[in-house]
Amino acid sequence: YLEHYRQVFNRSDSAFLLFSEQMKCLEWNPRALELFQLTSKEMRHVSPQALGFTLPSPHYVTEDHRDLPLLCQRPFGESFPARVSLSQHLINKEKSAILVSVVDLSTLVKNQDERLKSQEDLSQARRLESLGRLAGWVAHEINNTFGEVEGVLESIEEQIKHARTPIILLSKLKQIPHRGHRRVQRLLNLTHDRH
Repeated sequence: YLEHYRQVFNRSDSAFLLFSEQMKCLEWNPRALELFQLTSKEMRHVSPQALGFTLPSPHYVTEDHRDLPLLCQRPFGESFPARVSLSQHLINKEKSAILVSVVDLSTLVKNQDERLKSQEDLSQARRLESLGRLAGWVAHEINNTFGEVEGVLESIEEQIKHARTPIILLSKLKQIPHRGHRRVQRLLNLTHDRH
């Protein structure tokens, strides 16, 4: 049984640390050394506070001390998000200790941040796409107005060349700005409806 415990302890993806009642680190697994970036010699002298958590007396560890989200820290480095669980263990009949299990959540938090950024980027791209379609529609409407003006001006030019009276065409030319104003007003109404 003890051998199986040792294998699980040493091969786990979780960092395990066993602290005495005096808050001295008695045992740890390789993942704990890696996660906290400490040597075995340093781990012997590290306090729970130096790792970013405060431990109750082993006799007061309850179910409430499981899966606690904490910001752990490396004694000589940066902080990292973690899920910490505490459990009481008897060393012998008179002494108990606290087993601390630490799961590094850095990758999970990083992936979540990247997913949020991707969602924001996608939302921004959709807004830009909508804006591009709107700009295309506005350009089309404005070009229609210019096209009408050009058409009437060409007709006036032809009539002047052939000595005809361009009065009817001038009256059509005067109507074009009014149609342009109506198109702009529809556009403004459309933008006000979206707010």
